[in-house]
This record gives sequence, structure tokens and C-alpha cells, in this order.
Amino acid sequence: MTEYDDLLEAARIEGQVVWYTGLLYEEVAQPMCRAFERRYPGIHAICDRSWPIDAVGKVIAERARGEARCDVFDGVGSPTLADAEGLDQACNLPEFAAIASERLDSSGRWAAQILYHATHAWNADIIPPEDAPRTLEALLDPRWKGQMCWSRRTLSGRPGFVALALLHFGEPDGMAYLRHLAAQEVAPLEGLGRDTMQTLGRSEYAVALQIFAHHAMIEREAGGNIGWAVESPVLTFPNPISVCRTAPHSAAARLFVNFVLSAEGQEVIRQGRHLPSRTDVIPLDPDLTKVRGYFLSPHVVAHSLPEWERIGLELFE
Repeated sequence: MTEYDDLLEAARIEGQVVWYTGLLYEEVAQPMCRAFERRYPGIHAICDRSWPIDAVGKVIAERARGEARCDVFDGVGSPTLADAEGLDQACNLPEFAAIASERLDSSGRWAAQILYHATHAWNADIIPPEDAPRTLEALLDPRWKGQMCWSRRTLSGRPGFVALALLHFGEPDGMAYLRHLAAQEVAPLEGLGRDTMQTLGRSEYAVALQIFAHHAMIEREAGGNIGWAVESPVLTFPNPISVCRTAPHSAAARLFVNFVLSAEGQEVIRQGRHLPSRTDVIPLDPDLTKVRGYFLSPHVVAHSLPEWERIGLELFE
């Protein structure tokens, strides 16, 4: 028997895998579990939908109670906290070979299952194509004062836009740009990028800043008339997936992560209108392949996010 056969046999004996995930449930998380079960009959995949930052926090809280339920977790900020808390484990999975090196931890503690492109978008029922603000500079036009919104939190919101401005313009010019933007009275919203996109789709604002580009396709299919800034620089960062060190179903956990990263698993992500991490699985929205911008590793995010949050609070509240 091969090492893979041994893993599969052990996973079948365990019989299930529990995944703490922040991915959209109906679009990606539930279809991924069902696809895994079809590929590996007899192994039940349980999806526990967590807010992206809370997955690791949930594992920490369970550990404090002497519980161990999670097998696999994900989230943009998960690797640094998981590493500090000793919650992930190094793996050597076959599908790691298909993931670009900057999208994978060198020791195998995490791999990007999805990429996010964060940019700005507009409601095309409000803004005709010839007037659309297709660049960062265009957002400073006085006509958009009081007509823009963003989430207060995370990379899919104000802190992420601060990062994009500083990376694109450089720190001195980026700070000057952000001070000009502050005069535009961007409305702060609660919730995450998906909530901001839905607010835009309801025509409550003309422009939404720092939304996920793939959400534009999801919103259009739900009836919204959304355009997004393909020509403008984007902030790109991964959603990593990891095997939990205390996984009660460790073989099934490794098998599940390997499946998510396989071409078959990445096709589930593609069909869910998300951006696959694998470069050989092309996203449904061809515009997602045209973007240019700035890639942030999980550790850069963990190091710099508090400063981006501070700048956002200082300038915009």
C-alpha cells in the first residue's frame, strides 16, 4: 500500500472531518463538503461556519475547556495566531505541489485555498459607464462626496483600503491621498465585504470601497447591476487552510485539505464564483485574471493590520 492508501484507510476508519470555515456557506463551504463526500464515500464532512477571524479563537476557547472538535480551520488571519498558539501542524500533502510558493507556507502549516482581490465597485444603475470612477484618483472627485461606503473592519474594509493606498502611492503620497479621501465623507458600515456589496446592490450608495471583486459576480447574478474597477490596483491576499494540531480526525483532516487544494476541490471554489488559488483552475469571471496589484502574505497582514486600523481611525473617525 502507498502512503496515500494508508491515509485514505485511516480517514475511513475515523469516518468524519470537522471544518471551521469563514467561506460563504451556500456558495462554497457546503458544496465543498458534499463534493468531498462524493469523492470519499463513508467520510462525513461537517462544515462549521465561523466568522473568518473567529475560527482560531474558537479552537483556543475549546482547548481551554479541554475540548478538541476542530479538524481543519481557515481564515485570512489564522496562520500567525495558530502558529503562536501551537494550533496548526506541518503537513506534506501531494496537492501542495500545485500551489505557487508565495501561497504556501514553506513548512506545510498552511496553503491558500482561495485568493481575494479587494478593490472598489459602483452601482451601474446610479453611475453610467462613462462616469464610473475606474481609478483610485477618480474617487477624489467631489461628485462622490457622501456617496461612498466601506466596512469599518478588516482587509475587506477601511484598513485594507489604507493598506492599498500606502502600497500603491508610497507612504508620504499615500497618507496625502487618504487625507484627501477623508474629505469625501465615506460612510462606515458594520459587517464584512459581502455586506458592503449587498448595500451597494440595493442602491444605498453609489460606490463601495474595498469589496471583494468576485462578490461583484455573485451580486450581479442576484440581480444587482454592479461594475468594478478592473483597471485599478487591487489588494490581493490568501485565505489559508490548515490542519489543526489537536484534530480528533487527523487523517480525514489531511485528506480534506488535500481535496480542497486539488483541481476537483478548486473547481468547487470556481463554481462558487470565488478565485481559486491554483493557477490551472481559471475563475469564471475572466476579469479576475486581468487585475494587477499587491500581494499580502498572512504574516505581513498580522504585522501591519493594527497600524492600518490605527490610521483609519485617526483619519476617518
